[in-house]
Amino acid sequence: MAKQATPFELAVVERYGATAVAAVASLLFLLPLAAWAGAVDLYPNPAVWATGAVGLVLIVPWFLITRRAFGLQAHLPARVHRFEWRQMSRSEKAWAARFLLGAVAILGWVNGAATVDLAALGPGLAAGRASVYAFVAGALLLLAALVVFTAWCWRRNRTAFLRRSDQPAEALRSSS
Repeated sequence: MAKQATPFELAVVERYGATAVAAVASLLFLLPLAAWAGAVDLYPNPAVWATGAVGLVLIVPWFLITRRAFGLQAHLPARVHRFEWRQMSRSEKAWAARFLLGAVAILGWVNGAATVDLAALGPGLAAGRASVYAFVAGALLLLAALVVFTAWCWRRNRTAFLRRSDQPAEALRSSS
């Protein structure tokens, strides 16, 4: 017999939908793996490998939480959720994919800026070399363009959701 759902679990899944719960759980449980991946080559010691092991062990509760969220959603009344993949229109899916692409590109840019030794730019900046200034300006323009693109995709996704949310929830329930 399945364990009774807590009021918190029901409220979260009913309000945000199972896909959003799974996405947040993914971020929370996979952060140790991201920390491990960023540190394993810089500080190869047993503590870093322990962090990787913890991240791998956390995949089990992530899977259980995700499975439980989708199981609970199947028994809840139909409701329109913004990030339920099965309910999303083709336009919403396209804008959501573009938004995720932009968000990953921003994270990659920030990760690159954080892990690259920027001390090599110092002498060129101090000497006033135009090529170094152009490189820095280009990198910052790229970041600005990525932020603008990502924000634009988010707004277009929201517009597509608002169009979809005018439909009754029963019409959006996926056929499982």
